[in-house]
Amino acid sequence: MENSDITHVLVTPEGDICTHRTVITKRNVDEVALLGRLSNGRPVKVANLAKLSHGYNCGICTVESESGTLHYVSVPIHKLTLRTQFEVREGLATPLFRHPNELPDMPVLTAPWDVAIATGRRMRLMLLVTVDGNYNSTCCRLLAGTNDAIPMVYHIPIPNLHGDCKVCTGRYDSVGESVLDSVERALAQFQGSDWNSDLHSSTEKQNGMFRFKFSNDGFETLPTSTGWHSLSDKVGIPEMQYCVWHAVGGGQ
Repeated sequence: MENSDITHVLVTPEGDICTHRTVITKRNVDEVALLGRLSNGRPVKVANLAKLSHGYNCGICTVESESGTLHYVSVPIHKLTLRTQFEVREGLATPLFRHPNELPDMPVLTAPWDVAIATGRRMRLMLLVTVDGNYNSTCCRLLAGTNDAIPMVYHIPIPNLHGDCKVCTGRYDSVGESVLDSVERALAQFQGSDWNSDLHSSTEKQNGMFRFKFSNDGFETLPTSTGWHSLSDKVGIPEMQYCVWHAVGGGQ
């Protein structure tokens, strides 16, 4: 089934039912009939919007399968925290993404990569967290999407990212007390971990994507050296259909 044949409907925490861009009405008593009118008989994907700590919004798409319930939670990433060693030449800093043991004399620094500044607001970066029925966050994927109504999805040139965009998160306490608690744990692990070359990507593409002006005041995100699409690889994975690209607003 093509994505264009699916009507995407969001349910906000306040109970508003909305399409991609327009709030239609407060939640109706006859919700099924309302969704039918919105979809005009086409398949409907309903996602609930929720808010995490630190101002993050997320979209939750719940799927029932033979193996049980899975919650696909989409968290927009506005600033990607890069903890690694950096090479600095004439004020231009690029991440090395090496294991600290390889270069023991170089400090590990933290640089917040601002997605909007780097890509001219042409990329949406999403952490897609899969949470099972036992509130265990079993998988995280980092997806880069275009600003189209039906985004094209890309794998950005960053290490610790498998070909299917699955993040190598390392071990952490991934079982929470609720779906949102599990997502909070996964997000903290993702943003707080060091990046290294366990899954190496193209150094040339990395240097073109992640560029900073470095000074005594810290790191300032610079635009990518060329269009971010040309620095990334287009992907097609089944989990893409559960991503709620319009869970925007808030975030860090």
